Amino acid sequence: MEFDRQRYDVWQLPKGLLLHWVLNPGLVVNELLLGQRIPKITLIDRDTTRPLVERQSVPCPHCGTLHDARLWSGKRAFHNWFGYYCPQCGDTIPCLWNVFSLLLLAVTAPLWLWFYKPMRARWLRAQPPRFEHAEEPLLPIAKTVKWWRMGLIWSAIMFVVFAVAESFRHELNARDLLINALICGFGGVLFSVSMWFFLGRVKSRSSQVQP
Repeated sequence: MEFDRQRYDVWQLPKGLLLHWVLNPGLVVNELLLGQRIPKITLIDRDTTRPLVERQSVPCPHCGTLHDARLWSGKRAFHNWFGYYCPQCGDTIPCLWNVFSLLLLAVTAPLWLWFYKPMRARWLRAQPPRFEHAEEPLLPIAKTVKWWRMGLIWSAIMFVVFAVAESFRHELNARDLLINALICGFGGVLFSVSMWFFLGRVKSRSSQVQP
């Protein structure tokens, strides 16, 4: 697809933030359990000072529709295991995969490969009701997102993942759990602050990218 590069900054690999999604092992939980995905191509509007989370558009390679990325926020941010569903044409918009998700899927392929097609067909049938009100105006979300809650959820998930992983190596004790909690808590703070900084912060006029 061709894009107006005077207006849009095209985000695709090897963009730094996208590499983080691809290489961070902690995001396996987001992808495989929660169904949170990142599209392969995202367009960032250069001509506005709105927060990054409100300047993103996602193109559908099948019908050419340019969707506001907020379409996949809130409840629609989850259950996107097979990609982003395009409510315009009913096809799926390709998304990135975390390399550790792919490794896990490869190892467990004998358990799910035979059921892939019926699972995808069932998923596609479930999508139209999720997008019944897709044509309604999308409200600003940067000021309503609870960034601290994102960090809390992230740290809780990481705490459980690391605790389970460590339990296979040795018997956990209170000291191990406390250290794990402190590390994950600190990571959660960094995560919430970085999400706000990159996604929720209002862009200044002087920092706008010039074509």
